[in-house]
Amino acid sequence: MNIAFVLSFLIISSFLVQNICSEQAYRLMHEKAELVFYQKDAVEEDIKLIVKKINTTQISVTFSIKMAIDIVDRKIMSKVSVDRLHGMEYKHSGTSLTSNLCENWQKNAFGMKDMISKYGNLDVCTLKKGVTYYVNDFIADSSNFPTFLPYGSYKIVIDIYYQNTTITYPLFLIHWYAKVEKLMKF
Repeated sequence: MNIAFVLSFLIISSFLVQNICSEQAYRLMHEKAELVFYQKDAVEEDIKLIVKKINTTQISVTFSIKMAIDIVDRKIMSKVSVDRLHGMEYKHSGTSLTSNLCENWQKNAFGMKDMISKYGNLDVCTLKKGVTYYVNDFIADSSNFPTFLPYGSYKIVIDIYYQNTTITYPLFLIHWYAKVEKLMKF
């Protein structure tokens, strides 16, 4: 395991969650995640990761990582693109978002900071070399998510990188596959 997979899983969980959304008309189902690229020099040790199913609709995540580099100037960026399955291939839906993860963390976008902070010591604004960060039994809360998402199968492309005025340093690239299903109410 590596930092890229864990951070991407938490980011994904912050935007899309594998559970029935309380006031929404949909259920999001995790299908798979593929780590396409990561900077091997960013992590000092292998990541410890446990993903377990709590019931038929929820999962929890436990992990710990030890950083091999300092990222303390709040410049971790993410570019998220959404591809939708049409026939047998994924095609870009036109939806892309580039943002500063620290700014989203400080704004508590989608309740991400509140959700993750309850379960550990991770702060996406400051990652220090030699520090072990952890999250124990994290379960995403869907109450801050949109009330509707279009049904279908999706590939979410997440590119996480460090950027300042002089360099762009790729950290990792992940492809995450999920399905938005209509919630059947009886």
